[in-house]
Amino acid sequence: MHRAQNLENSLSIILVNYYTSDLIRKIIEKLKNENIDVVVWNNSSLEKLDYENIKVINSNINIGFGPAVNRAIKYTRNEFVLILNPDCNFELDAIYKMYEYLKNNEDVFAVSPKILTSSNKVWPSARKLSNPFLLFFGRRSVLRFFNLSNEFLYLNRNEKVIEVEALVGTFLMFRKSVFLELGGFDERFFFYAEDLDLSIRARKRGYKLILLNDIFVFHSVGITRKIKNYFAEYKRAKSLIFFLIKNYPIFKFLSIFLLPILSIYLIFLLLREILGIYISDPFWK
Repeated sequence: MHRAQNLENSLSIILVNYYTSDLIRKIIEKLKNENIDVVVWNNSSLEKLDYENIKVINSNINIGFGPAVNRAIKYTRNEFVLILNPDCNFELDAIYKMYEYLKNNEDVFAVSPKILTSSNKVWPSARKLSNPFLLFFGRRSVLRFFNLSNEFLYLNRNEKVIEVEALVGTFLMFRKSVFLELGGFDERFFFYAEDLDLSIRARKRGYKLILLNDIFVFHSVGITRKIKNYFAEYKRAKSLIFFLIKNYPIFKFLSIFLLPILSIYLIFLLLREILGIYISDPFWK
């Protein structure tokens, strides 16, 4: 196919495995005729992966999402890189359209499509971070019915192409040269919020982040968190607090209060884990 030849020496895809090898195998199967460079970083110590014609790096420990991408990108061959959650379902045209836009707009660092859940609900892939208190108006927040939630998640925008303040890493395509210029993901984030932190650093350097609202990708929400619910939710909360302290002076001042809150949340998670209650998405997502 002509379009496959266009991407063979242009796009690389990074997949990070954490007990999602069956999902990754399906993605690789979908891509098998596209001649796209694929690199898999395996964070699952109990799974040793081996896919034909695919570069796989098996880690002995789970080093986290951001650190895995930072290491995997060294094995990629091309300037444009796509990272995606293994539980994403997509049409190949989505990848080609994202690539064409990114290639033709040199001032853009990264693009993301509109992401939908399996029930066709919007899974917001952009965030507005200039006001950090908007984080409390996330998708699952009790405050989500206020207009500020729509503002925070860009749900009040219907344009096909929207410049945004931050993109999440669920299905994110970016320029490798800029990613390396920025120093990659901050590895102090084990997972969650590393994408928001990267977005802030990119915009400070003058690069744009674009939500391509007319391209659709589906996401089966929370596969990893269902596997290791307590562990994932604790790391997620810890990353949020670190993100706030790192990027906003007011929260650095309030850190003396935030750290005890994290400890209380840890106890809460332990109790829920003992009771076997699954935790839905926290307010900031």
